[in-house]
Amino acid sequence: MKSVIVKGNSQSPSQPIIIQGSMPIEAQHFAALLDNVVIEKTGLFVFYKGTL
Repeated sequence: MKSVIVKGNSQSPSQPIIIQGSMPIEAQHFAALLDNVVIEKTGLFVFYKGTL
């Protein structure tokens, strides 16, 4: 596997990512790693929004 280093711009805005798990415990593990977490519920779905 080849490694690549990309120089980033510290001024660029953060982009959202999504982590989807088929079981709640899978998503909860990653949600626990977030700061400033906001939990949103839509129907049976639970969404965790935060910062890394």
